[in-house]
Amino acid sequence: MKRKLNLLWVAAIVLGMVTIFFKHSLELAATRAYASEECTMVSGARLLATGQMANFEIPASFYQLPLFWLAREATQSVDLFASARIMAFLLFWLNLLLLAMATGVPLRSWKWLSAFLGVATLSLLWEFGFEIRPANLLLTGLLLTWTVLRSGRAGIGGCVFAGAVAVVMQFTVATAWIYILPLTLGGLFLSPPKGRTARWKTALAWVAGALGMLLVFRVSLAGLGLWSACWTGLGEGVPSDAAPLGTILARLLAGSPLLVAVSLAALLSVCLDWLRRGKTVLAWTEVLPEVGMVLIACAVVLLPPSDQPGSLVILAAFAFLLAFRYGSRVVRQLWSVPVFRPVLVTLLIFTHLIPFLLVVKRCGNRLNFRQTNLMELTEELTDPKADWVLDPIGLVPTRANLEYRSQLPRAREADISSTGMRVGDQLSTRPASVIIPNHQMDWPTEADHEFIREHYVALGDDFWVLGHTLPKGGGVFEVVHPGRYRISYRKQSNLLGTYPESLAEMMRKPDPKQEETPFVGTLDGAAVSDRPVQLTVGTHRVQSVGEDEIAVVWVGPRLEKLPQVGRGDHRRLFVNWY
Repeated sequence: MKRKLNLLWVAAIVLGMVTIFFKHSLELAATRAYASEECTMVSGARLLATGQMANFEIPASFYQLPLFWLAREATQSVDLFASARIMAFLLFWLNLLLLAMATGVPLRSWKWLSAFLGVATLSLLWEFGFEIRPANLLLTGLLLTWTVLRSGRAGIGGCVFAGAVAVVMQFTVATAWIYILPLTLGGLFLSPPKGRTARWKTALAWVAGALGMLLVFRVSLAGLGLWSACWTGLGEGVPSDAAPLGTILARLLAGSPLLVAVSLAALLSVCLDWLRRGKTVLAWTEVLPEVGMVLIACAVVLLPPSDQPGSLVILAAFAFLLAFRYGSRVVRQLWSVPVFRPVLVTLLIFTHLIPFLLVVKRCGNRLNFRQTNLMELTEELTDPKADWVLDPIGLVPTRANLEYRSQLPRAREADISSTGMRVGDQLSTRPASVIIPNHQMDWPTEADHEFIREHYVALGDDFWVLGHTLPKGGGVFEVVHPGRYRISYRKQSNLLGTYPESLAEMMRKPDPKQEETPFVGTLDGAAVSDRPVQLTVGTHRVQSVGEDEIAVVWVGPRLEKLPQVGRGDHRRLFVNWY
């Protein structure tokens, strides 16, 4: 009775902690900055859903299918990204539950509660687990397959299920076979047979499940018009946010020192047992499956092509299974000695909980507020049917993007002008109303940058619109895209450098919101004010008697005046491994 009561108290405490984790992870999912791969996933789904890439064979992932329906009717990029993050958030918690169940311990036990609490505090899962990444769905499939095959009791039905899941995983991530193949072969041919079921029957059941799911995919995806895109995705390499080896090791040691230490101890123990007991230690009923999956995951992380954030999530999951299997036995032995108990608690706090809390805090430091502000401003400044955006990453999927190749998984392996046409030539052929530069925009030639400087003005370092700045008195300027423009004195245009950008600058200015001086001048000989005017393609002349430079700035179909967006930094609009 007392044992059950203690278990209820522990369950209540764990439930309270998990509730706190759930709430905080939901906040992080809503506010954390979007990574470039997330934008590629969402904008790629939008392109497929709206048929913008009908003449191109772009690769698609099974992960994008739910996004396909979300993206088809989406009118606001912020809402589309939020919906995709909610989907990823639910998948994150499903993976936590599946990982705890994959340990194989009974649900109503202290051991399962400790396993679930350990899973819920894995730093690497919190860093990348609720991002919009296909690798997170791959982890779901691997854990389901693991649960079926690891026990060694998979019957015909379990093998059919594993085969079907294998096809789903392969259509999710092109390199999924690296994990699937050894896990499947081990589960089918190394695990103890169930009853009198012959191994050839279980293997045939797996093949039947795989072929059946492939047939379902072929029929359903063909009906949706996505078969070609998904089939092309099978041959595509993994998009890489690769980081140097030192960065990876530092991230592992800083965020998960206990997991790394226990996993290495488990691997060392297996090696010593192998020397002492021989091949018996490598039986499927021992730790061979965990060791094998950890070694495979390590190889995938370290060897190209590697989507390192996604691969690290899979590595963390199987390292936990290995560490839990090995560590629970060691902890049980040490806990029986009272003098070791405070030592174990101290180690748990300082090598697991505190690093986890520091990682969670760091995740909350990089927010998506600027990204969402730029999404909304871009949509205010553009007409979805008449205007284009140069958006190399795909931050605003609801607008036609001038750079198509930016939506492909290998876009980061080549410069933005890899389509064979320079950026300046693309912009002169089909002028974008808005440019959202990022680190990729450092790659075009100086001539491309010169074209941008001649035809665009900066609201921030990471946000440019069509426009010109003219000297005092006025001058001639060229309009390359028709639409609404605002003509005003430069100091009143809200362009970059025309307003205080920091609190210290605002404090030094006695009246940062001083009354504007009405613009007095002429446009092509006719009187004009600072109200937006419709300009046609061609050259125009502005004249004014004011004492300030003149700004001619695109304001889009609805705005009367551009807002202040702040300086920003195009190199940090998207930051991997922050």
